[in-house]
Amino acid sequence: MTVVPQTSAIERPPLSRHPRLAAACVASALGLCAWLQFRSGPDGVPAPLVELLEALFGYSPELATRLIASSSVAGALIIFVYGVLLANRLIPIVACALGAFVSLACVSRALSAGGLGFPVIALATSFVLLWWMMRTRVPSGANASTPRRGLSPAWTALGAIAIATSTGAVAGRATDPNRPVEIAPKPAGPKVVNVDFDMHPFVGRRVEETPIGASLPGLAERTRGQTTFVVFYMPNCHACHSLFDQFFSSPRVEQVFTVEIPPAEGIPQVDTGEEHEPIVCVGCEPLLLPTGPNYLVASPMVVKIEDGVVTCVSDRFKGECLLAP
Repeated sequence: MTVVPQTSAIERPPLSRHPRLAAACVASALGLCAWLQFRSGPDGVPAPLVELLEALFGYSPELATRLIASSSVAGALIIFVYGVLLANRLIPIVACALGAFVSLACVSRALSAGGLGFPVIALATSFVLLWWMMRTRVPSGANASTPRRGLSPAWTALGAIAIATSTGAVAGRATDPNRPVEIAPKPAGPKVVNVDFDMHPFVGRRVEETPIGASLPGLAERTRGQTTFVVFYMPNCHACHSLFDQFFSSPRVEQVFTVEIPPAEGIPQVDTGEEHEPIVCVGCEPLLLPTGPNYLVASPMVVKIEDGVVTCVSDRFKGECLLAP
């Protein structure tokens, strides 16, 4: 007579109390939190956690937001692997307890700062999921020869650490504040050449030895044997217009050249609100400095030249050549 060994039937819990289903809901809740946090930015993450990261590590709100959202992704992945695939109850329960603790801190802060809606929803959801996970139970009644499913607690902890570390490393590449940031080179703008046109150091020198001789060739030859005034001005300079109205509204015995200072290329011009009308200089010969450079001139600048030699220089800051004998 053959004896058939009796095996006890495995008692399976109702679907509502199966740990895999509850763990799937916990992982989905964390994944939804991560999506909302990445989408909403600093306004979508728990403010107490942001303040804690700022106080401990000096992280900016943007960096703390990305770290918290990345941690939510890591938590969802860990719970999916160990809670859903391996029917492990411990990790989802710990995650729900942490979520309830953080939600409670957010509710406490919202009581004084406002915005109580979402923290209350998060707190209620955390408590419901925690209660659900606590009521789940794994199938029982299997005989001793039934192989154990899942990993031991030690390997479970090591695997969770590995998953969290891998996720954190990926997030860290985007959030490490000390990581060198590649900045695209800015397009090179036009190079501005500055030309110092201060004539005070050239008093007593011949015109050809001064910036006037370099920028206005031929002028030195025309100043020989007579007295000449060379007046540098800008069209929107109120002091320049006043000088011409006072000293050059009628013909003078001296030879007079007016030299307009052009705007520099590559430097935005600011509207001073002053007049842009042409100057009035009776009997004067107009000249123009070469365009392009930025001429450093305290206009109006008057240069007096006698027989090809600079004898007096006056500008907005010092000197008075027109009143000198």
